[in-house]
Amino acid sequence: HPGGAVIVCLFPNNDILLLEQYRYPFRASVWELPAGKLERCEDPLLCAQRELREETGYTAHDWHHLTSLYTTPGFCDEVLHIYCASGPEPHPDGQALEEGETSIVVHRLPIVQAAAMIDRKEIVDAKTIAGIFLTLRTRGIQ
Repeated sequence: HPGGAVIVCLFPNNDILLLEQYRYPFRASVWELPAGKLERCEDPLLCAQRELREETGYTAHDWHHLTSLYTTPGFCDEVLHIYCASGPEPHPDGQALEEGETSIVVHRLPIVQAAAMIDRKEIVDAKTIAGIFLTLRTRGIQ
């Protein structure tokens, strides 16, 4: 796996964008941050910017690298690069979903509500949990 990029799209009022998407391995909808696979030799920041636009229909002005993490180091060498994107604006053309992404529903909600969803085990995706908690910590949001 070439790795991927994950985006916490943070609005000035501390709302974020979360995706609700049907995932076949779990036969259920899963709450996730926008994310996508790196193209061969692609810069992770460029991937993050592309995926935010494609999956949510938003662009952002300011990008901050939160961390890079190993998803399953005992099994593969995949690395996910997590970014916080602030200053979001809707792209005039909206989403640009690819085949297989048509089930995506974009939600905007307060990041503290997303943290409560983690506590209630409604958000169980690891990259999403890491991105939300890192954003809360680095931005001092309570």
